[in-house]
Amino acid sequence: MDPQVEKQLSDLVGTVKFLLQDTRQLAKTVQALEEDLAETRDRLAKSEELRAMGAVPVGPAIAMTASHESDHLLDLPLAKVLDLYGEVPQVLTPYCRRAAINQEQSQGQTSVLERNSQGNYWVLQLRDQGLLLLPRPGAFNRLVALESLRELFDCTGELRGDGSDEFCVVEPARLGLIKRHQCWQLEKRGQLQFGTAPLEHRWRQQLRQIEQDYRAIAPVLEEQGVAGLQMAIASNAYAQKLHQQYGAVKRVLVNTCMPMAYARYRDAEENAWLVPCSVQLLPTVKVFPAWDAGVPWKTSQFEEAEIVRARVENSALPGQAFLRDGSEQTWAIANSYEEASTLIDKLIGRWGPLFEPR
Repeated sequence: MDPQVEKQLSDLVGTVKFLLQDTRQLAKTVQALEEDLAETRDRLAKSEELRAMGAVPVGPAIAMTASHESDHLLDLPLAKVLDLYGEVPQVLTPYCRRAAINQEQSQGQTSVLERNSQGNYWVLQLRDQGLLLLPRPGAFNRLVALESLRELFDCTGELRGDGSDEFCVVEPARLGLIKRHQCWQLEKRGQLQFGTAPLEHRWRQQLRQIEQDYRAIAPVLEEQGVAGLQMAIASNAYAQKLHQQYGAVKRVLVNTCMPMAYARYRDAEENAWLVPCSVQLLPTVKVFPAWDAGVPWKTSQFEEAEIVRARVENSALPGQAFLRDGSEQTWAIANSYEEASTLIDKLIGRWGPLFEPR
């Protein structure tokens, strides 16, 4: 064969081999991109499911690198999170970090958990509700794994330990932060109920709530008639909707100069809401929400108010903490609607500011 032709054929074979190698590498790159795209779509779909249920993720649902990882917060009431956990736990996955107990660092009653891709627990952070710990669904089908639950949760009910145990989370465990995104310390044990499916537990809770509502409504109907009952039903509906939107009430501010009150939901100043309240004086004193929505705390007259404490010699509310909003009126601070009702009962006939006139 002519040497020139042979060289051309050799060059052609080398070119073909290079193209084949480049094509294989391109195929691998395309496959990796397709897998990343599929994972991203899955995360976005789960995020949209959460948004449709009322969640507003504060951080992105797609995980970033560990060095630039952002907080994934859920703006959902705890009751709704537990409902999701019991029925469709996979939608919470983008907002959870897997963790395991670090036996070397855990001492006595203090359990320490560290991030672990094979861990049996989920660490979840809710806005204004701190760090929560939940058992990872499907992780506790072995007796050894079930035993570790007792370090973090109080377990009630029958535990068979044969892999067929059903349980529902009555109360998640609470965690304190040691190292951001990596290490946590148990602050409060959670509570699990074995032998009960989550859906069955929720139905039982709803049934108990209906019974409680009935017991509360019956005397109202007898004492106050239909009008009083209608008001009680409306206020109960307001309270439930507020709890779903904002969580539990944090403070109730009681005007010490007249029967007036406002309820504050959420602790963080930038996310707090102020809700007007109704005050019933007869036949018994009762404070309850007057509406099912509020206004941002930072737009209210209390934004710049200072917290002061009444003198122990005060005849109405000795030593009571209160807000002074710049006017001649003061607002006693209660921790619940029931406590606010008690404060107003003490103030009847003794209305007036809690500070000493200058």
